[in-house]
Amino acid sequence: MTDRELLELLVDKVTNIEQDFFGVKTDVSSLKTDVSSLKSDVSTLKSDVSTLKKDVSSIKEEQIFMKQAIFELDARSIVTSHKIDALTEQVSSNTTKLDDLRTTQRLVSDHDTDIRMIKKMLTQ
Repeated sequence: MTDRELLELLVDKVTNIEQDFFGVKTDVSSLKTDVSSLKSDVSTLKSDVSTLKKDVSSIKEEQIFMKQAIFELDARSIVTSHKIDALTEQVSSNTTKLDDLRTTQRLVSDHDTDIRMIKKMLTQ
């Protein structure tokens, strides 16, 4: 190989290296914009995650409130059922007393009638 051929070969190699370097430079530039875009996406995701955490926290608080409300409703229904049982007993007791009172009234009326009859018989 002559010096000229060696120089031409060297120039070709340098040209190829320059083209490869320019390609790498373009790729790096493209990667920089991609990285910038990814940073923006990560920032947005962090914001979204933060919002989701707040929402989950809020939902947990509401869930606790609802559980407490359900517990209180259950407690009230138990108290209400006790009240209904007590009222049922009172109604039953009052019904028995009313029946006894009617029986007593009937007996008093019968005695009163007997006394009037005896009084009539004695006065005759």
